[in-house]
Amino acid sequence: MSRRDLTYSFVLPVLNEELILETVFQKMSGLLGRLDRDAEVIFVNDGSTDQSARLLDSFCSRDDRFKVIHFSRNFGHQIAISAGLDHCQGSAAIIMDSDLQDPPEVVIDMIAKWKAGSQVVHAVRTARKGESFFKKITANLYYRLLKFFTDVPIIRNSGDFRLVDRTAIDAFKSMREKNRYIRGMFAWVGFQQDIVYYVRDARIAGETKFNFRKMARFALDGIISFSTSPIRIMLRIGAILAGIACAGIVYEVFGAYAPIRTVLWCILLGFGLQLMATAMVGFYVVRILDETRNRPLYVIARSRGIPIAKGSDNPNIISLSAS
Repeated sequence: MSRRDLTYSFVLPVLNEELILETVFQKMSGLLGRLDRDAEVIFVNDGSTDQSARLLDSFCSRDDRFKVIHFSRNFGHQIAISAGLDHCQGSAAIIMDSDLQDPPEVVIDMIAKWKAGSQVVHAVRTARKGESFFKKITANLYYRLLKFFTDVPIIRNSGDFRLVDRTAIDAFKSMREKNRYIRGMFAWVGFQQDIVYYVRDARIAGETKFNFRKMARFALDGIISFSTSPIRIMLRIGAILAGIACAGIVYEVFGAYAPIRTVLWCILLGFGLQLMATAMVGFYVVRILDETRNRPLYVIARSRGIPIAKGSDNPNIISLSAS
């Protein structure tokens, strides 16, 4: 099968999923059998420390439609997706997590939307099975914050499960920022977008890799990458506090009223807000520093089924070995 004949490319990032990968292989094999055109499945091993790498290599030996990229270390979920999209050859790519919480059968509906003319098809969750009340509440708050802060229309309850047309993939590949928020990037590129709804399944094995700390950092990435609202908000708060301080000074001068403890609390409040504003600006400055370093997004240790030349001319890719 020629790579040019491929219509669908599946991109699945993997991090320590040895308990579920065999089931993923069986599910994906069944899905490929239902498709009307040829397809490939690209696993991106994001520095797994369990037996995931061995299992992924075995899939490539059993079925040449399955391919794998092995990172030299853990570069992160969003970078792993980016690597898969960098090397996929299909006319459309479907991004899925490798924990089977994104049901493969939903892909059939996404393909139907694509054939009808949509270039980006988002899968939107109507329910989340197996998730705690705390996780659901924080997820709802997360999307509300994104809507309030960000300047691009990020669809609520959409994750990274989506289908993207080759036109959108090429536009995405031209965006090489180091701190990546992929759902925002695909919202930013535009094109004709559509939605399919689905119920997100519970994990059948293993544990989620997104703890509260990672989710908080992910939310911050989305806000900082697509909005300057936090700086504007801190500026407004600073202006309000400065106005209050001026009014307080006038009151002190003409009213001869000096509640020391209240003044100390106000100083502490102002100092805390100042630190918050400085830290927020610092996040943006660090982003600038990351970009000026011009490091590659990821380092490929080896690959199976994907020809990646050693010493690639692409400055965004470092490959330590040919496939």
